[in-house]
Order: sequence, then C-alpha cells, then structure tokens
Amino acid sequence: MRYTVTKEMNGMRLDKALVLLLKKTSRSEIQKRIALGLVDVNGSQGKNNLRISESDIIAVKKEKKKASLPSAPAIVDVLYEDSDVIVICKPIGLVVHPTLHHPKSTLADILCKKYPEIAKVGDDPSRPGIVHRLDKDASGIMLIARNQDSFDSLKRQFKLHEIEKEYYAIVYGEVKPAEGTISLMLGRRNSSPKIVASPIEGRKATTHYWQEKTSGPCSLVRIATETGRTHQIRAHLYAVGHPLVGDSVYVGKKIKKIPSQRLMLHAYRIGFKDREGLKKTFTCALPHMFSEMLLAYSKKSTILPSVKS
Repeated sequence: MRYTVTKEMNGMRLDKALVLLLKKTSRSEIQKRIALGLVDVNGSQGKNNLRISESDIIAVKKEKKKASLPSAPAIVDVLYEDSDVIVICKPIGLVVHPTLHHPKSTLADILCKKYPEIAKVGDDPSRPGIVHRLDKDASGIMLIARNQDSFDSLKRQFKLHEIEKEYYAIVYGEVKPAEGTISLMLGRRNSSPKIVASPIEGRKATTHYWQEKTSGPCSLVRIATETGRTHQIRAHLYAVGHPLVGDSVYVGKKIKKIPSQRLMLHAYRIGFKDREGLKKTFTCALPHMFSEMLLAYSKKSTILPSVKS
C-alpha cells in the first residue's frame, strides 16, 4: 500500500501519521511494523519518530509469512523423571508458557495435564514448575521442578550460575577466532523485537563458543552460557557477525539466506545438582535437520553428537 503525505500531515511523526492512514490498525501494531522494516518513506526504511513532509511517499509492505514449522505435538519427550524433577526435550514450535499471542497449547499445559501436582509449584501460576525457558522456535533440553523445594533449589542454582548449559547452533560464516567469549550487555530498546547487544548498556551476559565444523556458508558452533538472558545466544552471535541460520529477527540484510524450516538452535546438555547435592547431567540428541544442513554443504561426512534419526 502506498500513501502520499498531505499538507495536514506535514511535520507529523511517521507512526502517528500511519494511525490516521491505517484506521483499523493500532499504534502499537504500526510501531511493530516499522521496527520490522515494513514501512518505507521515499524508498528508505522509516523510523517511528521520523518527521514526514508534504508529498512524501509512504509504502507499507505486508509482513512475510514465516515458513511453516512442523506442528508442536500434544506430548513431549520425557528423558528422565523422579519425585523432584522432570527432564524433557522440547520440540520446535512449542511455546513454554502462556503469552499474549500464545495463550493455549503451551508446554505448561502439556505438563500440567500429565503431572497435575506441578500446578502449584513455582512463583507464577502461568509457569508451573518452570525454572528456565527456550524460545518457541528452538528445541532441546529443559528442567521442570516437580515440587516447591526442588523449584527453589534449581532457581538458586540458576541465579548463582551453577547450572551447566550447552547448546549447538548453525551460524552463518566461518567463525574467527574459532573459540572465544562474548561479553556484551543485553537490553531492549524502543519497540524493536530485537535485544540489543552493547558493551556499556543493559544487563550483563556472557556466552562462550567453540566452532566445531565449517561447512560451506555455515558453521556448527557449540555454546555454553553463564547467564540466561532473553535471546542471549541469538543476539550475541548476531552482534559478532554470525547470526543463526533460520533466525527471522537477528539477521543482516546483506546475508544470502540459507533455506531453513527452523531456527538452528538446540539445547543439547544440562547439568545440575539434585537436592542431595549429587551432580546430574542429561543430553538431548541433535535433530536430524542439523546433520542434513551440514551435509548439504559438505562433501565429507559429518559426525554430530547423538543425532536423532
């Protein structure tokens, strides 16, 4: 849709002008579209606070439909359970707990149906027994507390950074140096869906990485995090020039995108102490999509840790 700025709109903020032009669209939705780069002014990407002038041409693009992901199942793969914890492997497409946009069919719903006793466990009724989370489009291992004492113990270990978390991701490019640590603050700005990585602003976040293999335009990277910030791995790897394959938010415009049905991020291993102080470690095998993508760009066979068939 294209609009010509009238004399009455001269000097008006772009987002406010679009409220008048798109009468059935809320200002918050308009700001989201602008943040996603769906609004141009005279051929250049617009910003919410851009002051427009008479005769400017505003072009509003339709939001691209995301590639369809496999439907999230009504059950999850339980790797281990005892009277204190449940260890699961979360599939892609499954939201961990209810949100404004996904109020139903969440991991929390599935867990409460199978383990009704966890409904009263935790700090928030909408997150029963859940002490950490994974993005909807990421897969992998998660810990669920089965009683309040276990919840408090795990929460304390997360707060003290005593939980060991290891991930695998496929990123764009060959990572140099091949191993290192990313220590950039993370914080959200304005209405952008992105978490911004900054050396001086935001909350402390630390990510360690090791490049395991390079295959054509992408690389397999093993990752360990000391902190558990929202979008930490995605924002950190994007900040150092290696966004994750399949990420629709943290990706540069100049990158030649690799076709992918999913976000190539998987929580592979987790280590924690049970209530008796004994160390327990569990792994969740890499999905076959990881092996398929690397093999597609490599003539040599690729050996991945416990790849699912």
